[in-house]
Amino acid sequence: MIPFIQGLKSKAIRSHIISLHKQEVSSGIKLNLYSYNGTVPGQEIRVKVGQQVEVNLKNELDQPVTIHWHGYPVPVDMDGVPGVTQNAVKPGESFQYSFTATVPGTYWYHSHYKSAEQVDLGLYGALIVEGDRQTELDRDYTFILDEMNSKGKAGSKGMMGSSNDDLFTVNGKSGDLISAYEIQMGENVRLRFINAGYITHYMNLGSIEYRVVAVDGQAVMDPQIIQNKLLPVGPGERYDVEFTAPDSSFFIREMLNTPAADGLIIPLINRTSKKTLDETEYDGIFTLTGSGIATEYASLASNKYDQEYKMVLSHGMKGMGMIYTINGRTYPDIDPLDVKRGDIIKVTLESKDMMFDHPMHLHGHFFQVLSKDGSPVEDGAIFKDTLVVKPGEKYELAFIANNPGEWMFHCHDLNHASSGMMTSVLYDGYAIPSHIDQSQPSE
Repeated sequence: MIPFIQGLKSKAIRSHIISLHKQEVSSGIKLNLYSYNGTVPGQEIRVKVGQQVEVNLKNELDQPVTIHWHGYPVPVDMDGVPGVTQNAVKPGESFQYSFTATVPGTYWYHSHYKSAEQVDLGLYGALIVEGDRQTELDRDYTFILDEMNSKGKAGSKGMMGSSNDDLFTVNGKSGDLISAYEIQMGENVRLRFINAGYITHYMNLGSIEYRVVAVDGQAVMDPQIIQNKLLPVGPGERYDVEFTAPDSSFFIREMLNTPAADGLIIPLINRTSKKTLDETEYDGIFTLTGSGIATEYASLASNKYDQEYKMVLSHGMKGMGMIYTINGRTYPDIDPLDVKRGDIIKVTLESKDMMFDHPMHLHGHFFQVLSKDGSPVEDGAIFKDTLVVKPGEKYELAFIANNPGEWMFHCHDLNHASSGMMTSVLYDGYAIPSHIDQSQPSE
């Protein structure tokens, strides 16, 4: 953990040097990765609401890079999308990111230049913005989930997604290299799950009673007790859970049916107890809709919206390669979602793809999940920035156009984005500044 600087008006300054790095990710397996400051993940940036965040990025790779602040409503010129919000940072060059931490929660950062390759090779880290409730926690741990290839190949997921990845990692480690995290009976413990990979990870928290207290950084009102249900964390998503520590140790396990899952086991150790909680069979999977989840925002559900858009998600073949489409087209040959500041926008996401999940991520805004498969979400207003749309599913979303600029809206299986599944939200009167080279790849 990086210590933050006290005081609401103080600056939290970080120096991020991007370079090649060799890291042992599993016993006997060392990979050549890209890193921020020599570690994968990059160092956690932890600040308080009200602080000014300044990150000085220096590129020591042989290719351009950027930093995108995933889920965070930064000003558009800090969003880190090459060709749209900035020029990519070339080898040997530097760039300073600066923004105010306005919203508490769990977020993350990663490169947005050829991200299918660069994120897969390690260019990601956690951004934690602490709010008033931080004083109530005894332990606060961040778990960044990912998939890696033991042969060191990145960005080559193949037609079936992450089929080439044979290592599941947490915080850059797999198997017996995963750190043990200490707990003591009666402590209030928060676990922040971030998925930097390309598949949904299903985490078994054993038999403990836990509460989902935040989704994609947004605090949940009146979180309910959950037990014996897997926690699904989709690509780009974040889930914060809290629990009261038992008088025993226990393990959090990945439950996907693949050999790689055997390497994703997180030990939570009570060093004053010799007891370990028995393994438990789960009896279901936690779901947002129908679970009573409500975040702390007023609902945008309405009979009338200023603009309405439909995005049909699918895939196909072009030449010898796979393409992923929105309304039958690929980026940049997709019309943007045109909005005006203050508009309330409704978006329908419908998957006609019977093979792949599509975790759709909107930059610079939080959206409300209005309905799923035609059934309204009546429990409360669920606000997120990333939503996994599974084959055949249909969601209705709404968001307020309150952050002027041009903002990407894309699939966070980054191979899908780089192969076409990306569009943008474009504010009326906004134009990309003339100094930005729009020919750069923005995925």
